[in-house]
Amino acid sequence: MREKLVVCGEIAAHPQTADALSSGYKKEKGIFLARMRKIAVLGLHQGEEDLPELIPILKCICPACRPGITEPLLQLCQKEPVLMDLMLRDEQTALALALLDRIIQKQYTKQFDLPKLLTGLIPHSPLASIQNVKFYQKYSELCREIIQGHLLPALDQMTGMLAVRQVPYGLETFLQLYLTLAALNQQVPAFLFGKEQLALRYFQTGRIQECEAILSELSDMGMEDTETTAFLRDALTS
Repeated sequence: MREKLVVCGEIAAHPQTADALSSGYKKEKGIFLARMRKIAVLGLHQGEEDLPELIPILKCICPACRPGITEPLLQLCQKEPVLMDLMLRDEQTALALALLDRIIQKQYTKQFDLPKLLTGLIPHSPLASIQNVKFYQKYSELCREIIQGHLLPALDQMTGMLAVRQVPYGLETFLQLYLTLAALNQQVPAFLFGKEQLALRYFQTGRIQECEAILSELSDMGMEDTETTAFLRDALTS
């Protein structure tokens, strides 16, 4: 079986294969992908030793999931047929949500780096830099919204939490994510609000230079002082 997987992997990874799949021959493309999928299914039901040979095949037949297809993900899929099915159907968002559910339910968190598997699957998501299990558990519904691409509702939810100071964990990570969402949604007031909240956080934790840098940046942007920034400027000059 391994020799067959190696040969199929070489075919799947060959540049001419990608060119052929991007052409208009729908019937031939369908036959090729169906055969590769059967081989992949057979390989996934074998032992872990065959997983490296499966990776180029799966990256060929699952283009949406391609960035996150790694040996650890395949090991997890062997344990969870539901995850395997989502991957083989190339349902990137559904697979990412399923991984989030495992993080929330504290499944496999000792055997696998689930945040790494999740963010590897969605490398262009605002969540891509967050590798903290507890963050995903604390803000599960917020993360679910972001994974589904509901970025503006997620930003609104975060604005409400910041306004009433209900951010129970990972405030700096929360604020960096907030700034990313504000920028992606082109929400200037939210971006400025996030910046001043981050400056306040830096001041409270004794990171004076970083606080001053943000205040200087806000001044360069022409932002008038708010109650928060005025307090910070007074505190830094006193």
